[in-house]
Amino acid sequence: MVRLARLACLAASFQLVFAAFKEGCADAPWDSSTDFWLNKFEAADDLPFVPNYNNTYVAVQNRQRRYVVLHCSNERPPTSVVGEDALFVKVPVQNVAALDGFSQNLIDMIGMSHTVARVGEYSTITSACYRGLQYQNETYDEIKWDEAPAVNVTFHADVTDTDTQKVLLYRNGMNAPLASAAYVKFMSMFYGFEELAETLYNNIAKDYRCVAAGVQDLAMRDKYPSGAYISVINDLGNGSEVFASQSTWWKTLANDAGSALLNLSTTGNASDAFSPSGEGVTLDINRASKITNEAWAIIDTTWYDYLQGQTAASRVDTTNYARLSGASSAIYAIKKHNVFLTDKEENWNLRHNFFDLAPARPDLVLRDIVAAIAPAFDPDHAAKFVRSIERPHDERFQRAYAAECVDAGDEVGRLNVTRCALPKWAAGYHVAGVAENAYGCEEGVESLALAGGGGGGLTGGQKAGISLGAVIGGLAVVAGVVALVCRWEKKREGEGQEAVGGGDVEKGVVGKDSAGTSVSS
Repeated sequence: MVRLARLACLAASFQLVFAAFKEGCADAPWDSSTDFWLNKFEAADDLPFVPNYNNTYVAVQNRQRRYVVLHCSNERPPTSVVGEDALFVKVPVQNVAALDGFSQNLIDMIGMSHTVARVGEYSTITSACYRGLQYQNETYDEIKWDEAPAVNVTFHADVTDTDTQKVLLYRNGMNAPLASAAYVKFMSMFYGFEELAETLYNNIAKDYRCVAAGVQDLAMRDKYPSGAYISVINDLGNGSEVFASQSTWWKTLANDAGSALLNLSTTGNASDAFSPSGEGVTLDINRASKITNEAWAIIDTTWYDYLQGQTAASRVDTTNYARLSGASSAIYAIKKHNVFLTDKEENWNLRHNFFDLAPARPDLVLRDIVAAIAPAFDPDHAAKFVRSIERPHDERFQRAYAAECVDAGDEVGRLNVTRCALPKWAAGYHVAGVAENAYGCEEGVESLALAGGGGGGLTGGQKAGISLGAVIGGLAVVAGVVALVCRWEKKREGEGQEAVGGGDVEKGVVGKDSAGTSVSS
């Protein structure tokens, strides 16, 4: 019965998919004079891809040399038009391979997890949905690919894989948080779900921007702590060196959380080492450095307990963190127990889901970081990814449970976005999450690690004034707004401020077809 129900759901969902293109596209010639696209994404700075639309196909650039060409006509365009190396995909797709957790989560977000026929190794899957689908023999891991149906396209996130017949999604930190989340739009194009993806993205972006604006509001009124310098690290496995993230993703997140990313070694030399978190440096965490001396808190993204094909023993806590990380217990953040791990949610092999889901849900990551810095900001917040080393039992275990897959029609509801009210001054257009330290107000703020800040969360009134990203600005910044944000007068405390900039909060670039349907990007 479960199988029949899923097949019925599949049939119903594909009726919706085909409605994304005007009738007759499949039988039209590739160079038809009729524009068959009902919804289009226009190129924008906050998109991680560049779409180039034609009447029956769209050629997409995704930081790769060749185009991914999505065509709704049975006849694909010639390579003389889109390039010899182009990857052609007939849309909408029916079966796909998703070899990484990021693409798996994006597909599930748009309610199409049942189209994923192939995934990677079972022990690496951190989604209860896909583990459940494998248990029901609806999705097949690597060793059972011969039992799976043929796929229309393969998604992956391995930047070292040069196979041009796969579609690469970048989750290594090179994109800002909201740009990374915009990959849900890219994924939706393979299914014809552009309108749904736009709604999902706007809900995620609205939540992210609202939290960032709320933090900014408190900072401008001297009610949010500054100097909470955070270092994001990943153990390289050699016992002493760690990878310190320098990625745009983390810089922007830390900034929008009212902190600063402190990840430079004493030499600042870059390393060729790769981490899922992005670009960075390697350093000996026991040597004197900014991380050891000035980091108020450490966010550790390492899979310490992850054992291939096995279940590990106890979780990381205050008694074993220094030993497992290879770091000295004299480091300020470790001494104060200001260490937060991203292993709140793990599978049976104790592999956490942070690298898989966090790039798609930066709003949840932002809330987790803010909760660590200022718990009073949202006392009811239950962290999704991050937990303190003082709380080893703060966890949500990943099981094999297909009922956790997102059902068609419930995609927006399953985001579980927390209600959030924007400050009055933030009623205009803003682009938080796109640029870090947009106003340049971070400089000169002393770390609380040097100022003797406490270790149990921070309170208002401790050296406030840190800058938080482009919460108001972007192209809508008006003269004097930098001074307004950086030197907010305390006498204005509690007063409602007029909106800075204009336009609606969520509106960006809008593309319309001849029928007037619009999708903002």
